[in-house]
Amino acid sequence: MIPKGLNTNHILLAVEEMDNAQVVRLHEDPDQYEKHHLMMNGKFYPLGGIVMRAIWYATQTESQLGDYRNSDEIKKAVESLGFVVTSARIIYGKKGNQYSATSAAYGWTLYSDRPLEL
Repeated sequence: MIPKGLNTNHILLAVEEMDNAQVVRLHEDPDQYEKHHLMMNGKFYPLGGIVMRAIWYATQTESQLGDYRNSDEIKKAVESLGFVVTSARIIYGKKGNQYSATSAAYGWTLYSDRPLEL
């Protein structure tokens, strides 16, 4: 169960900490893919890692990932705070005349002036 005191600020602190630590998660094996990712400012963050750190900010106690096995429950809790969570491996987008394809698993983005299909 997600702690009731978890709020938007705790998630933002966890994201900031990950950015400041320049933590990079690349998966050599696509089957080792994290089920859900937090999407924020054009970046993908491993949802489990972000939530574990956010819970520390909320409770000042270390929790074990096994305490929060239900990733769908975690996804719903984070989405209820107004964040975007995705489980897609590749996210397609378009801004103006620019098309993009972003891999959540590997962290890369391709841009093109034509639609991309991967």
